[in-house]
Amino acid sequence: MKTTIKINLFAASLLLTACKAPMATVVQDQVKNNLPAGYTQNQEKPADSTQNSGLVPWKEFFNEPHLSSLIETALKNNQELMITLQQIEIAKSDALYKSGRLKPAVTAGIGAGLDKAGRYTSEGAGDATTEIKPGKEMPDPLGDFSAGFSADWEADIGTNCAPKSSLPLPIISLQ
Repeated sequence: MKTTIKINLFAASLLLTACKAPMATVVQDQVKNNLPAGYTQNQEKPADSTQNSGLVPWKEFFNEPHLSSLIETALKNNQELMITLQQIEIAKSDALYKSGRLKPAVTAGIGAGLDKAGRYTSEGAGDATTEIKPGKEMPDPLGDFSAGFSADWEADIGTNCAPKSSLPLPIISLQ
């Protein structure tokens, strides 16, 4: 019993000393100690948040003509940027398509056609012996004209328009 207590006390003392390593040296970080409480453009006037360089268009920020032409050329020929822009357009188109599927749709259509039955078929023989009015035969060929409206709406019961997060985006790498 006494040996068990001694072993437990020894194990506990090992665990307690292992929780924190002793600091051999203390490094003073003078940069952290000398930081000001706030940054200003000059000492008497606080910084204006509208003067952020990230909000200025790059053509205004870089006003040298040669540098601007180099940046324009780099942006125009940047394949990764073009691929990313195309992926954004694909995502916008997909979102527009999915939102359109949830909205009701009304379509209109007109049509015209001719229907000519063969003379020696049951339909043709019936047409040949049938009169529309007394003394007026069935026209051959028969005109078929149509016009109409159609309305449809699909409820998203089966989550047809749910995001397909399990499908990976196609990644094109040009190296």
